[in-house]
Amino acid sequence: MSLFHADSYSPDDMVMHPRHQAMQPVLVQLIQQLRACDTVEAGADFQGALLTRLLEVEKDRWELKRAVKRMSSGKGPQAPELQSGRDPADIATWRFEHDVRERLARQLRSVPSLFGASNSIQERLGAVPCVRCWLPERTECPFSDDLRPRFLRENHLVTVSIDRSRSLEELERDRWQASPPDTTRLIARVHALRSRPVGSLTVEDLRLLIRQDIGLAVLLPLAVEVLRENPLAEGHMGEGDLLRAVLTRNSAVWSAYPDSAGQLTHIVGGLSDLSSDLRSEVERFVGAVQNS
Repeated sequence: MSLFHADSYSPDDMVMHPRHQAMQPVLVQLIQQLRACDTVEAGADFQGALLTRLLEVEKDRWELKRAVKRMSSGKGPQAPELQSGRDPADIATWRFEHDVRERLARQLRSVPSLFGASNSIQERLGAVPCVRCWLPERTECPFSDDLRPRFLRENHLVTVSIDRSRSLEELERDRWQASPPDTTRLIARVHALRSRPVGSLTVEDLRLLIRQDIGLAVLLPLAVEVLRENPLAEGHMGEGDLLRAVLTRNSAVWSAYPDSAGQLTHIVGGLSDLSSDLRSEVERFVGAVQNS
């Protein structure tokens, strides 16, 4: 684990934090529940319990990250109540709290790796539900076709399977002609990005391509993954520019891609302290989805 501010606290501080202490029996319970899975339905129940815990931690982590940004700009933190007893006026306190949540999130994400070590579960289920469906580093989901839409869509976290080693050109089976020598920088950039593996695209790359309505079937799900981790992820145009690019697509886009629309609605529903213009874009998007 990479703890970027670990010079301001010791490992004992992390381990003794009340949230860290409270999580340990939860992890034991989840592992026991995992090992007891002997049906697909039991696997789905386990996934629901794990996802609930992970979303709680990720919500705190995002709010604490925002608190650090606010304090860096001289504003109040506006974050969850401290449990560490540290000085709330010290930005290092909020960085520490963020790192605690990051560690907890990683501990929760490590639980499903036990699936790979449990051959008996694999043999009984044949195809084991995998929590990586909800994480950026996901692998192909082995949920059965009949269970996956029911369970995942109810939680607004459906993610399509995309071969991230392939480019937009390959995935769309559409190779553009080379751009002329006197073309604009934007067009040249778009041409270059379409030939790169989609898994290597940065936040700025996603923002630029989505703003041009290019490769939306592939790029919208990838952008939503980024926004689940950091709703205000930024490229070259400032905080929240990826979210703005996604929100401002034509309303017809959300009729064509309802899964992405549902996930994005879930994400923006938990946002606060947005600029007035970004809040207006959120409201416009929500209205468009409701009317689509």
